[in-house]
Amino acid sequence: MKVDTDLVISAASLPGLVILKLFAWVDRKHEKRDAPDILKILADYTDAGNEDRLYTEQLPLLEAAGFDVTIAGAQLLGKDARRIASEETVASVTKLLADPDLKQELLNQLVQAAPRSDESFAGHCALLLDTFQRGFTEDDGRN
Repeated sequence: MKVDTDLVISAASLPGLVILKLFAWVDRKHEKRDAPDILKILADYTDAGNEDRLYTEQLPLLEAAGFDVTIAGAQLLGKDARRIASEETVASVTKLLADPDLKQELLNQLVQAAPRSDESFAGHCALLLDTFQRGFTEDDGRN
């Protein structure tokens, strides 16, 4: 069997995937299937090859997060997502996250997506979502 070495498979980056998942969540939030993916990306973005960035080019962001790499990673994800998004997408995601009812519904599903749902974990999920939102909505002049 001959293998085609010119075969290219396109895949979404994690920042692109989180944007897609947010839009999918809005469209089918009653299915509750996108929140677990959003939580996973928010919580693990640092571990997806971004730790060195936090300790070098994004050190001020890490310092502001009290050296919590998970929280800093969520904010970096927001910044990276904004950087790749069109103006229209930035406006749509910003509007979605600014809607207190939608944001609370998303937060509720993020908490329910994990086996742990105590008050401490709920606070952690809220902090992840808030820092992602801050990273996404703060224009760093590169977009």
